[in-house]
Amino acid sequence: MKTILTLFVLLFSSSVFADDISDFQIDNISIGKSILKFYKETDFDNFSPIKYPSSDTFYGYGIPVEYYKKSNSNYDTISFILKKNDSKFRIYSVKGMVFYPQNFEKCLDQKKKVTKEIKKEFKIVNDQSYEDDFGNQYGSSIAYVTNFILNDGMIRIFCSKWDKNNARSKNWTDTFNIAVSFNEYLNWLDNEAYK
Repeated sequence: MKTILTLFVLLFSSSVFADDISDFQIDNISIGKSILKFYKETDFDNFSPIKYPSSDTFYGYGIPVEYYKKSNSNYDTISFILKKNDSKFRIYSVKGMVFYPQNFEKCLDQKKKVTKEIKKEFKIVNDQSYEDDFGNQYGSSIAYVTNFILNDGMIRIFCSKWDKNNARSKNWTDTFNIAVSFNEYLNWLDNEAYK
């Protein structure tokens, strides 16, 4: 399996700083494009729906591992977010995930490498690194997060470390995650999705 860093570096078409977040791709998928360039609408029947409790302005799909791995990707799975009533099926957010069962240090190493590469390739307006305890909803589980703020959106990289109880009861594994999102979706997520 190629490293995420190798995959990441190959996604850019030039060595100059990118200032448009849609220049960033996850498995050749970039926000702003139509998901129909990559999947047929009938494929959605095989995906896991992503819904929000308080608003249906945005919705999405996670592509199950068994379906997605047929694509020979370096990610274990991806997910994408769309906007309701958009006949063009424009992507507002896309996330790639790699599983790191029993090897969390390798996840943190990968995060460090990819974080360094993003700083070299993008015009970052601001960056933030922090630890997130998921609002204490999952025991001692924790995520190590870095957000890169760009003019039109954000790139988020994080490693999720699940405590033993949640890992066992929910069948969750530690993961490396990288997500690219437009500001419109992020603002909605912060202000409307969970009201």
